Amino acid sequence: MSLRFTTITAAALAVAALVPAAASAGLPEPTDAAYRVPVGKVEHRVWTVTVSGPVSVPKKERQELWLTATRARLVATTIATGKVRTEVVDRPGESRIYDAKTNRLTILRHKVSDPPPYASATFEAALHRAYVQQGIMRVSGEQVVSGRRELVLESVPEKWITSDPGSRGTALVDAQTYRVLQTQSILGDGRFNQIVDTTVDELVSAKAQVTAKLAAHRHAGAKVSRIGR
Repeated sequence: MSLRFTTITAAALAVAALVPAAASAGLPEPTDAAYRVPVGKVEHRVWTVTVSGPVSVPKKERQELWLTATRARLVATTIATGKVRTEVVDRPGESRIYDAKTNRLTILRHKVSDPPPYASATFEAALHRAYVQQGIMRVSGEQVVSGRRELVLESVPEKWITSDPGSRGTALVDAQTYRVLQTQSILGDGRFNQIVDTTVDELVSAKAQVTAKLAAHRHAGAKVSRIGR
């Protein structure tokens, strides 16, 4: 795993998604052309991330992502205070990670050809469909959300083999498209619990007012660290 991916994951996300190691072969790859954001479009998604459990640092935050095939900007805001916790801006050759707690901006240099370190909604849908097809997850129920039929998925213990033997996963997906509405990761036999609820999931035209959302904000007085070429 690259320093860039590790640093961005630690800064922006509560916990990386657990991909069953035993079933990695044959699963969709996030870098496949079919799952990239189309040219001329920007993917806009918003999640509410809730973390709980006796070994966790409890939190509830809003994460907003603007994503193209080559650029991305993610902002995580603490819901209780409305304050930005981190901003991560990724563009060809460079990632900029701002940590509000330390008031530090880390600039990582990487290959210009490296894609943004975020999966598209299309990829996540394909991945969960493949999980069901390969028996890694199974359909355990159904719900109706805003008039649409949704499937409740749960991990299959004998197939869900990860670095944490006590881990479990659930998801709520659209019954036709498998677009993800919610995921839940349970680690350490319930000692760590993360729920990610999707509140916005849209693909919009890359007009000027939209692409402006991909630009890094100024952080006056921030200490700057540079890593890489």
